[in-house]
Amino acid sequence: SSGINAEWPLRPGQCSDGEDEAYCGECTFESGWCGLTQSQYDDFDFIRQSGQTSSYGTGPTVDHTLGTASGYYIYIEASYPQVSGDKAEVMTSWFRGSSPRCEMTFAYHMYGNSIGSLKVDVMSNVTNTRKTLWQHSGNSGDVWFETSVRIGAQNSFYVVFSATVGGYSGEAVFRVTF
Repeated sequence: SSGINAEWPLRPGQCSDGEDEAYCGECTFESGWCGLTQSQYDDFDFIRQSGQTSSYGTGPTVDHTLGTASGYYIYIEASYPQVSGDKAEVMTSWFRGSSPRCEMTFAYHMYGNSIGSLKVDVMSNVTNTRKTLWQHSGNSGDVWFETSVRIGAQNSFYVVFSATVGGYSGEAVFRVTF
């Protein structure tokens, strides 16, 4: 897996004042990877894409931000050489801390007959523990959904976005806002 060279619009420590949306920012993937890094401990990598995915009957027909085929998103390609159970992960950089009200909003799209699962975890740098904040499995149709998760009070942490392959036909997609 490879690292991605770009700036995440969130600055470490900015979310500790409870004014997340005013200071942290969003990642629409229109200008790059927003500083997300591919994990070295997974099976394959996320792909940044505009337009439809390469597998017929999967993925979005438009992106969440622009609502057109020219907008960008990240996704996993579930076809060969991936097999059921393979996992891809991307993660933010470390944040120094957050307030109890710190939230993250993201859009997801899960379309295909054999779609796997998406998961959002927070990883503590202090306790070295990983906590699942949100998880979803199965085909949701060619529709974008938006949801928010409470990160809550954390000392030093980063967020991990995981996608697991369920079968050949299905892609999992993210767009993120803190």
